[in-house]
Parts: sequence; structure tokens; C-alpha cells
Amino acid sequence: MKREIELIPFKYICRWKFLNNNEGKRIVKVSGVSGEYLLNEMASEIWVLMDGKRTVKEIAKIISNNYSGVSLRIIEKDIIDLLRELEHKDIIIMDYNSLFPYKKLHAINKK
Repeated sequence: MKREIELIPFKYICRWKFLNNNEGKRIVKVSGVSGEYLLNEMASEIWVLMDGKRTVKEIAKIISNNYSGVSLRIIEKDIIDLLRELEHKDIIIMDYNSLFPYKKLHAINKK
């Protein structure tokens, strides 16, 4: 089994668009099967980098360039926590595989 840092996250069954927050920063609004979500600035940066090709580790390295003074380990952990939450909300697939691009939806199984 792959470690989470080696997984390739991918956007799944959702619509999304850019918005500007109160400070004029670009953020992302995501609409999925489980609802609508506004991502904060860092989560929006991660969202843009999720292309189905980059691993969590590669995304973390890119993000770390914008946050000096924060260790790569902390950034990796924060990204993994965010991705777990988004996967639980059926917005992403945590480990994308083009040969099996579907997943069991959490929202449908709740009762």
C-alpha cells in the first residue's frame, strides 16, 4: 500500500470556480454531490495544483516555496488532512488511477 505522501489526488464529480475573498485574494468555490464549499487561500492553491499527475509530496514542495519558515513535514500533514476531508466529502479521489477512475461515494452511503 502506498504512503499518503505518494498518492495522486484528483478532482472528482464537482464544479468549481475562482472567487475573490474580502482581501482580494483568489479562492475556490467547489460544488459537489455533498454540498458547496469555499476553500481558504492555501486550500485553493492546493486545489489548483491537483491535476491527477502530481503526488501529495510534489504539491507540498510547491506550496512550501510560498511559506518560508514552515517545515515541509507540517505542510505535508496539513495537505493530507485537507485531502482526507475533501475525499470524505466526495470532492476528490485521494489516489487517482486512470484505469479505475471511479470511487464509492461517501455521501450516498450515509444513512
